Amino acid sequence: CALLLMLVVMCAGPVGPSSELGTTLVLVIDQSQSMPTSLMAHKSRLLAEANSQGSENDRLGVIRFGAIPLVEQYPDPTRPPQTGLGTKNNAEKSNLHAAIDAALELIPERSSGRILVVSDGQSDDELSNELSARLRRRGIPVDFELYPPDNQPGSGDIAIESVAAATELNAGEELQLRFQIAAEVPVSRSLHIR
Repeated sequence: CALLLMLVVMCAGPVGPSSELGTTLVLVIDQSQSMPTSLMAHKSRLLAEANSQGSENDRLGVIRFGAIPLVEQYPDPTRPPQTGLGTKNNAEKSNLHAAIDAALELIPERSSGRILVVSDGQSDDELSNELSARLRRRGIPVDFELYPPDNQPGSGDIAIESVAAATELNAGEELQLRFQIAAEVPVSRSLHIR
């Protein structure tokens, strides 16, 4: 019995408190042209919350993106952020899935992690089968926060006051829209009609 007990203890290995591995949270922030300027204040709140609620073993990464993703903060605090020097963020595009791919790269293999995307949902690229498979295989959840929320206005400086169009069209006729836009300050924005 003593020999059997000794073999069981040897196979089990040392018993003691295991070190907490922590988790990696990567914030993916859409900074394309379609996002309102109020996003910066919201981003600061998210960073403050993540830093105050995480344990000492948790890691935080931050990626901002337009056409290309740039790492503003690596989960490893000793690694300096990427700079935009020599690259053009191209705010007219929003490559959301490329940014999620970059965020997945910041989470170490065999480590728990989570990706939080803050965006208006507009994307110029598509979710590839390869990225989808990698997310499933790794078990990394991707949470999405719509910004601005549906119940919150955007930057407040631009409003579409009216849109008028014909209610009936014959096949092949051209659809003509008349719309009026009001702005508090002189600005330039794109108008997408779907």
